[in-house]
Amino acid sequence: MILPWVSSLENSVTRAITGTVFSENIVLGRIMALVLLIFQTKVFLYGSLGAILTAFFGRNFTKNKTLQKSGLFPLNGLFIGLATSTFLSGHLKTVIAVFLMSLVTSLAVLVSHRFLKTWDLPVLVAPYCISFWLMQLVSHESKVFYLTVDPQILNTDRHAVLQVLHGALISFGQIFFSGNLISATIVACIIVAFNPKKMLSIACSALLPTVISYLCIGNHWSINSGLTAFSGILLFQAFNAGHLAISPKLLWTIIGLSGLVEVAALKIAE
Repeated sequence: MILPWVSSLENSVTRAITGTVFSENIVLGRIMALVLLIFQTKVFLYGSLGAILTAFFGRNFTKNKTLQKSGLFPLNGLFIGLATSTFLSGHLKTVIAVFLMSLVTSLAVLVSHRFLKTWDLPVLVAPYCISFWLMQLVSHESKVFYLTVDPQILNTDRHAVLQVLHGALISFGQIFFSGNLISATIVACIIVAFNPKKMLSIACSALLPTVISYLCIGNHWSINSGLTAFSGILLFQAFNAGHLAISPKLLWTIIGLSGLVEVAALKIAE
């Protein structure tokens, strides 16, 4: 009885991790999980907790087997766990937040799926975004949780070219909310090894919003942290995974502007 449970939990976490790069390759997921465990142990554990909780809630909230097996529940739960452990301080508060946000995220998956299927649009990580915005609102209004930023990413003293390249490279670590340059480099190399053709497009989707944002506003910690580049990567991956009919020119325009939107949002939040 124990082994099936262990296998089920491992499958939920692995599928969630491969889902971050919109892949179904289990080997890729296990390698990336190992990298995350080594370099970001705390983040990995909370991310896994989020993936497991949302997978559990998903199995109990709906009888739609296709939705249960789609991986949407653990994928969004993984992101919630990663974000919560990154931006919240205190283990007890983080565990409580992961549990509550996993519950909200699971409900958001159901609502998003029913709403978006009318237009045949993919759900992807929309439930995570909704839940994380709610968590930010609660943090700001109630002061129960305090969002924190790693001081290391506030360093903006690099040369312009190095700043842009650093931001683009570190964005691969931001897939797992990691500011570790070594783990980011390893993740990038893993993606190259498993899908070299897509890597060039992914690299461009990271560089374009970073360069545009830098030219418009200069140094900002969000560029250094890789968040602006990460927005471009997510958009590129989402449009490809959703097989949406959109012209390449419009796609790259949206990706380029995404960096400015990210920076503007962060400046407003400051």
